[in-house]
Amino acid sequence: MQNNSGFLFDRGMFSTIEYPGAVGTIATGVDNSGRIVGYYGNIFVTHGFLLEGGRFTSIDFPGATGTRILGINGLGQFVGDYSASGIGHAFLFDTRTFISFDVPGGDTASAFGINDLGQIVGVYSSTGVPGVRGFVAVTAIPEPSTTLSFVIGCVVCAFTRIRALIKRAC
Repeated sequence: MQNNSGFLFDRGMFSTIEYPGAVGTIATGVDNSGRIVGYYGNIFVTHGFLLEGGRFTSIDFPGATGTRILGINGLGQFVGDYSASGIGHAFLFDTRTFISFDVPGGDTASAFGINDLGQIVGVYSSTGVPGVRGFVAVTAIPEPSTTLSFVIGCVVCAFTRIRALIKRAC
C-alpha cells in the first residue's frame, strides 16, 4: 500500500484523496451525496475512513487489528472487512452499530458493496476449497412503503381502539 493515493473523478476533474499522515490511501466507494469510504495504512496497520464534507473520520472495527471499508449506500450504511486473530470477517456499519458476519461454511469473508435495499455483496473462502465464492446477504431494512403501511395500520388500530372506548363510556 506504500505511496498509493485514492482519487475522485467528478465532472471531468480528478481530485487526489490522501488520508493525513498515511503511507497509502485507497478510496473504494462513493455515494450519491459525495461521501467517500476506503482505507489507509500506517506502516503495519490498516484503518477504514469516511470522507465527508472535506473531513476525514478514521473508523476501526472494535478490537480489530485491521479494518477496510469497501462500500457505502445512500443511507450512510457501509460494509467492509476486518481482521481479528488473523481471520478476516465481513461487517456492516448501520448508523451507530458494527455488525460482524461470516458466511456459513466459510472461513473468511469480505463485504464489497451495499445498496439502499440493504443487499450486501462480497466474497468468502473455505478451507480445502480452492478460490473464493461470492455471496449476497440481505439486511432487515424496511422499504418506505412497508414502513408507511405499518404506520397507517397502527393509526387505524389506535383510532378503532379509541372509538371503542368512547362507545363504552357513553
